[in-house]
Amino acid sequence: MRSQNKCQVGRECRTGCLSYRNFNALGRAGCVGLAVLAFMLVNPVVGNSASALEEIDEEGGDMTAPSPADDPDAVIMPAAATNSTVAISFSPTSANGTVTPIDSNGAKAKVDVKATVRVQNSGGYSVYVGSNSSQLKNGANVIESVGSTTTYANLPVNRWGYSFASGTTAADSYKAMPATLRGTALDSNNNTNIKDETRNYTLSFAANIGADKPAGTYTNQVTMSVVSSPLEVTNKFGIETMQEMTSAVCSQAEAGASQQLRDTRDGKSYLATKLDDGKCWMTQNLDYSLSNGKFPTGYYTWNEAKTVCPSGWGLPTSSEFRNLLSAYSITSSESSMTKLMGSPLNFVKNGYVKSGTTVATGVGERGGYWSSTIAPYTIDDDSVIVYLLSFSGTDKIQSDAMSEDSYGYSVRCIAK
Repeated sequence: MRSQNKCQVGRECRTGCLSYRNFNALGRAGCVGLAVLAFMLVNPVVGNSASALEEIDEEGGDMTAPSPADDPDAVIMPAAATNSTVAISFSPTSANGTVTPIDSNGAKAKVDVKATVRVQNSGGYSVYVGSNSSQLKNGANVIESVGSTTTYANLPVNRWGYSFASGTTAADSYKAMPATLRGTALDSNNNTNIKDETRNYTLSFAANIGADKPAGTYTNQVTMSVVSSPLEVTNKFGIETMQEMTSAVCSQAEAGASQQLRDTRDGKSYLATKLDDGKCWMTQNLDYSLSNGKFPTGYYTWNEAKTVCPSGWGLPTSSEFRNLLSAYSITSSESSMTKLMGSPLNFVKNGYVKSGTTVATGVGERGGYWSSTIAPYTIDDDSVIVYLLSFSGTDKIQSDAMSEDSYGYSVRCIAK
């Protein structure tokens, strides 16, 4: 009976987070996924391939990241302050192949595994493949890695190797497995501001086993690791929430300072910026939901607008709107409209909601933002007339437009 070789990548590939001490000094975090690779050689006098497959399944079925006790150079890392995360998954989670060597030329088998890496809130990362050993081992018997890069067709007898490729197609370029757990960096992204990125890779493992090798399971634990630098977020104001803003905090910040601040009421975050008028403004529209609000979230009557800003913030006066436009030399012109709606001001033609309705009109055509200043006018139904910042078309901008207080407009809060 001919001897058989069977190869398998472990069917359950979990992920775990660890780093190495030399990376700790740099403040880096890493995540590791493990895959056990097993090449099975069945003694020809046994001839029980079914039991051999069961043995492989048992060995490949429950894998976890190595503990510090297993690897004295490894330590568990806490999550980065910016919630930087790395996740690795494999597909298929179980794969095997069968070969039958009949002479000294041996017989080959290979297994391709798709790996998906997702990185969030990263300041740059690298992908590694490695192992504690470059050999496939079965007790004292070993199969060495290839001596130099080779193709699958030219894989030497009693040698094994791996290939690594970006995308979903395996590379026909097999090389020796690095004999270090971290291995060699095979891919990287040096972007220092990675919010959420997914990359796909294909790992291929191949072996050429001769009939002279003793029967048994030849294994190696292969590690794919991703070392990711936490995303660096500069705390421009020295605070984290909207409610911590004070006039002193704003005055101490540099001109142009911009930072996401969290509203503790609902957890939403807003970009706050110290603008050229020397004031700290929200440079995103307020999106706080009122339980008894009259309009869709983001549109408020004037009475609602007076109370909806977070603590430490309030509606700008009409004078503060005028000063802001003056600081950026904004008048009624097309170039001024570009400034008003561009960075860092980011005002939006969000339209408005008429009193007694619940649907915004004029979206994309005009924008309006409540001030806290009442205009010296009245109408017959005792409605209050209020100044607002209004802009429409390509060049019409007014800091002293007026509206009845029962209409729904957008809100930008200013630090008080």
